[in-house]
Formats: sequence, C-alpha cells, structure tokens
Amino acid sequence: MNIDMKNKKVIITGGSTGIGKEVVKVFAKNGAKVAIFDVNNEAG
Repeated sequence: MNIDMKNKKVIITGGSTGIGKEVVKVFAKNGAKVAIFDVNNEAG
C-alpha cells in the first residue's frame, strides 16, 4: 500500500508487536513521523 504520508504525524498504540508493528512500518515507509506507545517495554 502506497500512501503519501509526508509531513503527517501519527500515533500508534500497541505498536511494538503484531498488527500494530506492521502498521508502524507502513506509515514510516510512506514518510510519516510515527509515535509508538505500548505497555510491553521488552518488545521494543
């Protein structure tokens, strides 16, 4: 999926594993600045 996300900011909750992690990758790949929040500190 290619979406122009340049100059966009997104917040992802649950972004260290699973679907959230993949969503983070897609947004970042398409130019967004991504803030990741998760309760699982060991997962990254």
